[in-house]
Amino acid sequence: METEEIRLLAPVPKPESIRDFLTFEGHLRGTVRTLGPVDSIPNLWYEIPSYYRGSVDNVIGPDESVRGPTYTEKQDYKLEFGVFIGRQGRDRSRERASEYIAGYTIFNDLSTRDVRGDIMSLRMGPAKTKDFDAGNSMGPFLVTPDEIDPENLMKVVRVNGETR
Repeated sequence: METEEIRLLAPVPKPESIRDFLTFEGHLRGTVRTLGPVDSIPNLWYEIPSYYRGSVDNVIGPDESVRGPTYTEKQDYKLEFGVFIGRQGRDRSRERASEYIAGYTIFNDLSTRDVRGDIMSLRMGPAKTKDFDAGNSMGPFLVTPDEIDPENLMKVVRVNGETR
């Protein structure tokens, strides 16, 4: 079998839940600019994890084609770091959080940039800017915590075989 015949699927094709966290301050500053002028980041952001829920029905693998929704002319991607939780838990302490991690993968969070500002102005979350078929691309691999140092990784994204 030649490698061109192999198509990699998402390492976890239908996770129980997808929560996309906003954890980098620089990214938050760029995101809020689309909503209008912002003087400062609210203190609450530093205290409470900020996330939205993604659709588990929209997961695809790294080699699958993405057909964007008809209501956009500017589909975009964002290279993210996927963390899979492997144990039940509640109110985990920061010091023990890593004990719950089952593995890591690359996660491309796809979105529609040209309708984002309008939809986000409703203050209800990203809605149609993120919730569309094939909006969550994952993989190609799921690696366990003992295999990598998540603090020291080089992440690469490819679109149609082109490294960006």
